[in-house]
Amino acid sequence: MRILTIVIAALVVLPALADEPKKPVNACANGGFEMVIGAGEDTEAKVWFGGNPGDEPLLTAVAHTGKHAGRLVAKNEKTAWLNHPCVARSGVFHFWYRAEKSAVRGKNLAIYLIPMRGKIGKAGNKEIDVVGGAGNRLPYRVPAEHVADGKWHEAAAEFDFVGLGADFVMVSPRINEFTPETGAGELLIDDVEVFPDP
Repeated sequence: MRILTIVIAALVVLPALADEPKKPVNACANGGFEMVIGAGEDTEAKVWFGGNPGDEPLLTAVAHTGKHAGRLVAKNEKTAWLNHPCVARSGVFHFWYRAEKSAVRGKNLAIYLIPMRGKIGKAGNKEIDVVGGAGNRLPYRVPAEHVADGKWHEAAAEFDFVGLGADFVMVSPRINEFTPETGAGELLIDDVEVFPDP
């Protein structure tokens, strides 16, 4: 009798598991800044690359989850930037950010999703900028009330760059690049997710 009970229980559970919807896959391989890249590894899809004026560290231990978050710092009007490639042309862009400071009430802090043409990690990659002035980027502007409040904030948006002929997207937080004003600032970003449409 005991064996029969176990078999029946298994038959009841298996169909329920088969009906569960598939969890979407994050196209950003290192959206949480937690991956350590080993020597000889294929780093193209895992790496964040960028620069802070004055060589400020691009990582911080002040994370939304995990041990690390990305960190941009500008002490003046120079541009601070990060880029991370994700294989998607349309879908949902989701992330968490913390605006540590801004000399211009957040008007110099932005998180962009940039449509790109070419192959990740290959020479000749290009931002698709049909209208000029980075007008094809999907921008998120940090609200003034989020600056220096000490909190992590969640943001999400749908995007569709198929009509532009995009091959992939670049997640691109920025300070002082194509922003309404420029000045000193600090911006943290973590738990970046890009869920491509099927």
